[in-house]
Amino acid sequence: MMKEIVLISKRCRERFFGHTAVGARALGRQGLAGGGLSELHSPYSISRTDSATHLVLFTLAGEGCLETPAPRRVLRPGTACVLPAGQDHVYRAKHTWRLLWFHPRTTEFWTGLMPRTATIFTPSWTKQLLAVSEEFLRETSSREHHELIEGYVRLIALLLQRELSRFQPSGEVERRQRLDRLWREVSENPARPWSVPTLALAAHLSRSHLQARVRSIYACGVMEMVTRLRMERATGLLLHRPFKLADIAERVGYDSPFSFSRAFKRILGVAPEDYRRRRAGTW
Repeated sequence: MMKEIVLISKRCRERFFGHTAVGARALGRQGLAGGGLSELHSPYSISRTDSATHLVLFTLAGEGCLETPAPRRVLRPGTACVLPAGQDHVYRAKHTWRLLWFHPRTTEFWTGLMPRTATIFTPSWTKQLLAVSEEFLRETSSREHHELIEGYVRLIALLLQRELSRFQPSGEVERRQRLDRLWREVSENPARPWSVPTLALAAHLSRSHLQARVRSIYACGVMEMVTRLRMERATGLLLHRPFKLADIAERVGYDSPFSFSRAFKRILGVAPEDYRRRRAGTW
């Protein structure tokens, strides 16, 4: 049974992703027990024995210390740490420590992505995870547009999957890295007329193999992944008011504002212009 000892300074500030019922349900549907964005000040420490969930922690600023059965390690900006469930650990703020963190549940899916022991690594998707997480927190603290909250959590889960795919067995890592390179190319060039044949060619896979790999890893189809990545780019463009809807549609690969709006609402649960109005003054 998990035991937890917590010491928190009054100066600490934490925003928890599951602080509303809607947010907690959205996280649960993606196999996440919780998460948050924290600004911590010494004295702050959490000690867990036989932890019940996995922990993925991104250091944004300042420093923390991690103590496990292995020697103590420093958690610095630009690094991330993964602690698999059941791993005894203590982590504490050295002075000031800003971090983004998630607790994946011990489902077969998330457990299959975890390393065997506590691991520190250099992440690739912190900026994107932070941006989507902040949007998720804004939404759960305002009107709680349920579909939009669900959309943000799907994007969070997708980005976490990308980060954790590096811990797969060597052959699996290579296959996932191939897909990761493919998604990076799609993200950087969303306006290209992507199709399953062109994506399969870019990934050096057969169409059927690509479809099967994407379905098994991401639980969605190939073109659904492309749509999610396009919408990820579109949310950023919508915050720049000079861009008209037709311009954004063209930049992310749609031939009309109507087809773009329909895809955007399907993924994020709100029309693009409504999304822009709701974000006016928050950036």
